Amino acid sequence: MANGKETSQIPAASTSVRDFAQMQTGEPLAVFKKTHIGKAVVRLIDPFTEQPTETILHGMSGERSTFVEVWTEREYMYFLRANKVHLDSGAVVEHKGEIDNQIVMSFNNLPDDEMETLIGSKFFTLKSSVEQMTTEAPLLRLITLGEEANKPEKTMQFLRERLSLIQSGDLEE
Repeated sequence: MANGKETSQIPAASTSVRDFAQMQTGEPLAVFKKTHIGKAVVRLIDPFTEQPTETILHGMSGERSTFVEVWTEREYMYFLRANKVHLDSGAVVEHKGEIDNQIVMSFNNLPDDEMETLIGSKFFTLKSSVEQMTTEAPLLRLITLGEEANKPEKTMQFLRERLSLIQSGDLEE
């Protein structure tokens, strides 16, 4: 009891080193997915704080945001009890297949060493690569790298114009 009021926290159970290692390198105990077009709020135990929490499953079928992973037996039992309505209605089901965790490499998620190589390349090579970028993050990284490398004003102006184009939403696909 806290301040004369009963708290509804789950008693702390120590998450073992084995459980954390499993989260990093292994497969989850169970994976659940939403089955409809709308959003679904599911209740689960946060594996790090070991406290009940909620998460919203959203997006189109097959997207990462439509899945939730359960890592321990305790989390699994809590998930089944706390989400009985969703499970009984079929709005959330246990997923038996593989989840695609592969990161698709593109110009939007180049590693730092490739960004440094790109900023050091000739202008037209840089230009053709930058024109394939569709998000702000890689351009902001290139602008920072360009400033650090004292790139010519022509290069910096091109990078800033491309960033502005993306930020304004005027990018033609």
